[in-house]
Amino acid sequence: MVVVKRKALKTKEIYHCKGKMAYAEGEFTDDGMLVYKGGKCNLKETPTAGPWVVNRRKQLLKDGILNESNGLLVFQEDYVFDSVSAAAAATVLARRANGWKEWKNKNGKTLDTLKRK
Repeated sequence: MVVVKRKALKTKEIYHCKGKMAYAEGEFTDDGMLVYKGGKCNLKETPTAGPWVVNRRKQLLKDGILNESNGLLVFQEDYVFDSVSAAAAATVLARRANGWKEWKNKNGKTLDTLKRK
């Protein structure tokens, strides 16, 4: 009988970003912030969101990454953002936001605290 030792699988560290009606989960990867399919985003941008946020969301809608459903925008597939703030602001919260402070783990610790400090 041959016994094969397997390496323990590294557990994914899941982060969430939530707002008024929005809630998305994802993980911080070498490529950026991966937001999981099914994440829900606020439909309307805040008045101070700025053109960058508005244009980014329009492009994600056009590309089929986001789709409007029941008064929210919903991720149709997993999507990697090169910036944690773009993931939080441009999509999920529909406002300007510091993604390092908005993405939190299950214990409420920010991505900033866990990855940058």
